[in-house]
Amino acid sequence: MSPRGLVSSRLRSASQRCIAPTPTTPPLLLTGDEHYISQDGKSHTVYKLEGGIRECGKSGSSHGDVILKESYDIDKASKQISLIGPSSNQEQTATDEKVDLFSFDLQEINNGYKNGAGTGSITWESSIAMSLYFTKHPEELRGDVIELGSGVGMGGILSKVAKELSQEGDGVSVTCTDVNDDVLEMLEKNVDQAAKSPGPFKADNVHIEKLDWFDYVGKYEYRKEEPKQFDTIIASDCAYLHSQINPLSETITKLLGKESKLHMFAPANRSVVYDLTDELRETKQMNVHVEDIEISKNRIKADKVTSFSDLESHEECRTSRFIHITAWYADSFDQGTNCDKKKDSMHDLD
Repeated sequence: MSPRGLVSSRLRSASQRCIAPTPTTPPLLLTGDEHYISQDGKSHTVYKLEGGIRECGKSGSSHGDVILKESYDIDKASKQISLIGPSSNQEQTATDEKVDLFSFDLQEINNGYKNGAGTGSITWESSIAMSLYFTKHPEELRGDVIELGSGVGMGGILSKVAKELSQEGDGVSVTCTDVNDDVLEMLEKNVDQAAKSPGPFKADNVHIEKLDWFDYVGKYEYRKEEPKQFDTIIASDCAYLHSQINPLSETITKLLGKESKLHMFAPANRSVVYDLTDELRETKQMNVHVEDIEISKNRIKADKVTSFSDLESHEECRTSRFIHITAWYADSFDQGTNCDKKKDSMHDLD
């Protein structure tokens, strides 16, 4: 695997190509959803695992939960991302005070989805679900981690931060991957930006690789060398098309070690993901488990948020359902082997 710094030498610079005028409405916004633009010109949203700090519309908090605050400058396609949670300081912990654990600025690719950079040019809420999950279960990130379909990097960066914040076991190395050159260029910039931010994220053990899933399929198997296998594979919202199922499953099986585990996150109503679970279980002979995850999304209407407690004062709250897929080879882990088939009740968004 090549180190992160080698990417820029083999990819074309995207400094001008990635910055262009953007619409005032983000692409692919779900029906019925909308952003509220505050006086600072940004849309502010708070995400948390359902049943965490507060259930939608109810008061009360759980001190141990981490929430994610997103401030989105839609015209510039830039986001300030903050993880907010309990302080490690014992005196602050006793007062139930929450602090900014880590913040960084993330840049999407303006109009990238329309101009050829694809779905990886913008961020997706499944990466938020993945990041918040790992704040609660950092022990699931082990050893050498590879992320498939990293896009511009929000999921991989925040998942690594979640592991480092937990101080759970040894740290991890993370290899972020994508196939589009413009996306990889922006991914590298976001990794560098996150490394400059105060906090636990360090870029020393972060690598960026170009990875094409079709390289591992039948006659298109161009990679003649044996691929490196990883201790953990993570992915969020990377299965959209039925044509990608076989290449993605081939890539997973090539990169997953015999004592390793896959963690994949996706919207619960995307039926193609369940086809992937069938492929992994029936064709690849893997154990597969599916669990539901709910994330509450609070669009902040207030023009100013002056304290972390203000984040719990919201007027618009939605709950989104995601699934967390874990897959591993037989006898590697003591875990259930059921894969819930829900395709009949799912709406196929492909």
